[in-house]
Amino acid sequence: MPLKPRLEVISVDDFEEIHRATMKLLTGTGIVFRHEAVLSLFKDHGAIVEGNLVRLPEKLVEDSIKLAPQKFRWQARNNERSVVMGESPLVQPAAGPVYVHDLDGGRRPGTLQDYTNLQKIYQAQDVFDLVGMIPCEPSDVSQDRKHLYLMLEILKHTDKPANGFMTTGDQARAQLDMMEIAMGGKNALDQHHCIAVSIGATSPLTYTWDPLETLLEYVRRNQMVHLLCAPLAGVSAPIGLMDTVVLQNAELLAGIVLAQIIQPGAPVVYGPSATAADLRSGDFFSGTPEGMLINIANIQLATRFYNIPARAMTGITDAKIVDYQAGFETMQNLMMGMLAGAPSSMVS
Repeated sequence: MPLKPRLEVISVDDFEEIHRATMKLLTGTGIVFRHEAVLSLFKDHGAIVEGNLVRLPEKLVEDSIKLAPQKFRWQARNNERSVVMGESPLVQPAAGPVYVHDLDGGRRPGTLQDYTNLQKIYQAQDVFDLVGMIPCEPSDVSQDRKHLYLMLEILKHTDKPANGFMTTGDQARAQLDMMEIAMGGKNALDQHHCIAVSIGATSPLTYTWDPLETLLEYVRRNQMVHLLCAPLAGVSAPIGLMDTVVLQNAELLAGIVLAQIIQPGAPVVYGPSATAADLRSGDFFSGTPEGMLINIANIQLATRFYNIPARAMTGITDAKIVDYQAGFETMQNLMMGMLAGAPSSMVS
């Protein structure tokens, strides 16, 4: 059941103001899309396209928001483990770590066996609703074949709802083909939403070729796209927290519009992942209170104003060792994300 009462950092009266400011960005400043086929799609749907810059008509944005489903079923290979996205909190694995740390080897580069072991843990533990992602980088697998090995390990060792990973178009097709075989063969993906992928914008206001290739393949095959952006307040986004809320909202809505013009009703998830920079060095800070204040505002917008499922990055920390800071930060942003009502939380 959804958690009540929810943690809120902005009021209902703020929703319209943020939306209007977002529309000024989308219709005036525009978003850069570095992909010719995507630019053609936008042009065919009435957007103003100048080189790689796309300015989106307000009506196109608002019509696309209405098309995005508020809830959708995420089909697992084991039907009893299928879930509904947008209904109650779900916990999924982390993505991004390069190294692993264990009692035998200490901190070291990850391997394919480490990846397999982590998938087995996600399968065995009830706390995880979803599997997949890239919780460690397997250093012993070639980059051109990595997507095949990782997807094979997911399919061999898990039967929960699965996440894929952002790659090139050909590699995304290979992931989808493997999932289709595992789900029963030809046309299985036409009937069910079986696999999701996180694709990210590059702040400020840019989508590059690889994530767009992945998005195109997944949406065309009726699969889920988790739109993700991670603006860094003070570096790649304005220093003001509410200003970063607006920037992040513009980037996420632009991705939602693209998904809906490819396939109306495409299942999408709104994934705010902003944080604040260390202004002494310009470094990325993970697990900051400021980041969660920004992201909770965006979660409120997604779930209460746009009626689109949201995902939050939670259980994260900037600590370099398992210490008080690690415990405090992971507890803080895990609880804040859950209490904010994000239907899906990625635990790092």
